[in-house]
Amino acid sequence: MKWEVEKRKLSELKNWENNPRTITSEKFDELVSSIDDLGNFEPLVINTDGTVIAGNQRLRVAQKLGETEVEVSVPDRKLTEEEIKKIGVISNRHSGEWDMDKLVNEFEDVLSDLGCEDLLPDIIEYTNDSVSEDIKPYRKIHYLFSCDLVEFEKYKDKIDDLIKTGIEYETGTN
Repeated sequence: MKWEVEKRKLSELKNWENNPRTITSEKFDELVSSIDDLGNFEPLVINTDGTVIAGNQRLRVAQKLGETEVEVSVPDRKLTEEEIKKIGVISNRHSGEWDMDKLVNEFEDVLSDLGCEDLLPDIIEYTNDSVSEDIKPYRKIHYLFSCDLVEFEKYKDKIDDLIKTGIEYETGTN
C-alpha cells in the first residue's frame, strides 16, 4: 500500500467512531498549546472516505484554532476494518525506550518547558562523607517504572547488574 500526503478541508474529515484513544481536558489543553506554539507537524492519517484514523485529537485542535484545512496522509485504496484497527493501535502505541543519559544531559530544558519532567530520573547527590570509599563518587538515581510485571521483567536484568555493583533497589506496587 502507498500513502500520499495532501491537504484536506476540515469539513471533509470526520472522527473515527471506534477510536480507542481518549484525552483528558488537561492533556487536550496541553496539545492545543503545543500545536499553537509549534504547529501540527504530523499529518493526520485518514481512510479514503475522510475518516481520521490517527490524529482525531489533532483534528479537534485544528477546529478549535480555527484552521480550515490540514495535511493528511491518505492510502491509495480503501482500508479494511482490520487495517484501520491496526493503524489506529500502532499510531497511538508509544514504543521504544528512552535513553536516560540523553534525556538528562541533552533534553532537560525542553522537557521542563513541555511539562514532561516525569521522564527525568530523580537524582540525589550524596556528599563524599555519606558514602563508603570504594564507591565514591556516587549518585543515587530513582527510576519509577509504571508498568506491569511482564514489562518490569525487561528491566530486571539491568537492575540485577546494578545490584552486583553494590547498588540497592526496592520494588513495590500501587
